[in-house]
Amino acid sequence: MQPSKRYWNTSDGAFTNYVIAREESLHHIPDEVSYQSAAMTEPLACAHHGVSKIQVNSGDVAVVMGPGPIGLLVAQVLKSKGATVVVTGLDNDKSD
Repeated sequence: MQPSKRYWNTSDGAFTNYVIAREESLHHIPDEVSYQSAAMTEPLACAHHGVSKIQVNSGDVAVVMGPGPIGLLVAQVLKSKGATVVVTGLDNDKSD
C-alpha cells in the first residue's frame, strides 16, 4: 500500500475527529438526530441484517449468545418482531 493512495472509503482510520471520505459515502444527519443516535445506525443495521437472515415469528423464543453491543441490538430487533428473547453470557464470563 502506498501512503499517498486512499483505500476503501476513508484514510488514516475512523477513530479520530476528522477523516477523509468521498462525498457519495456521506449521509446528512437531520438536526433532530443526535450524533450519538446517528452513530448507532451502522451497528443497528448489522443487527437488523443478521435477524433478517432468519425467520422470526411473533411468539418465538430466541436466544442471543453474548450481551455485547451487537447482541443487545439483535435482542431489540428480535423483540420488535414479537419474539421472546433470552440473552446468555455475562461480562464477568469474559477472559482478560
